[in-house]
Amino acid sequence: MKGRGLFFVVIFFGLLPLLGCSVSLQSTQYSFLAEMLQKKYPPPQKNWRVIWRNKEYLSYAVNFENGTYFANEEGLLVSFDGWQVVGLNLPGLGVNKVADIDHHKQLDGYRLLTYKDGLGRSVSIDRCEPWEKIINNAPANEGTQVWWLQRCRSGDHNYRNQIKLNDRGQLVGLVFTVMKKMDPVVIESIQ
Repeated sequence: MKGRGLFFVVIFFGLLPLLGCSVSLQSTQYSFLAEMLQKKYPPPQKNWRVIWRNKEYLSYAVNFENGTYFANEEGLLVSFDGWQVVGLNLPGLGVNKVADIDHHKQLDGYRLLTYKDGLGRSVSIDRCEPWEKIINNAPANEGTQVWWLQRCRSGDHNYRNQIKLNDRGQLVGLVFTVMKKMDPVVIESIQ
């Protein structure tokens, strides 16, 4: 609500000269308005890169109760629930949903991934192995890295989804298929 009130104050004072009214502002009034309009803190830097279909989108990572959103103000939104990328929206006019992915764990530990296009039509149901933990002892300056690897099969097409963590257990990268027979979406920390 504050932003909307500020918007109307700016519009009001901006339109007064056009209406032929003269307004004089005292120094304290000007200082108050200048302070309201001035950004007190610089905006945060986009610290993630989302790459899909040879396009790169800089984004923010926004944690929520059940996962992370990778988003920017242009309309990019990748939803990650902690184990699977479950949605991809790209910038464009209106809602530009590319994919939704539902996943269900089976009794044998395998997962069924149901891929839907932007219109909600099912395009593939793939069977994926349980997640496998791979520890990579990288050079000393990089520390230990942990990869979680999921092998999937879609008819005659095989692919792998990956989650990469740093030595502190923090998420630093994702590689996930979001559409059948297309390159995966790659999400990387750029710190």
